[in-house]
Amino acid sequence: MNDELTRQIVDGLVKHHSRNEIIRAVCEQEGLDWPRAEQLVRQVETEQAHAIARKQSPLMIFLSAGSLVIGLILVYLAMDYIMGYFRGQALEELLNVRSGLSRIGGGAVGIGMIVGGLIGLYNTVARYFET
Repeated sequence: MNDELTRQIVDGLVKHHSRNEIIRAVCEQEGLDWPRAEQLVRQVETEQAHAIARKQSPLMIFLSAGSLVIGLILVYLAMDYIMGYFRGQALEELLNVRSGLSRIGGGAVGIGMIVGGLIGLYNTVARYFET
């Protein structure tokens, strides 16, 4: 296996190209049959996992942090609506039920986004520091 082929496979994996597309390109370029090319792609993916994770990490960190921030905003808006009851604004909040339900639904989605963002950040950072 040459370095150019390895680089092409890694680039394809980093750019999230279809695995079948990468295998097909290896078959055409190297004249291998499908099972052998698939094994080669898996081997390169295993050997170069650290390099792949390193090249993907900026995008993944951006997406995870963005999800985390938007989730926090949604939860804040839901908590602001709920806290209106405790601040003596129960009548105003009750009259605004339609908006309140969407805020509470947004808060539930926000909790999911926070959890997903934290999991994404953890997985990305953990893969980045694996040896």
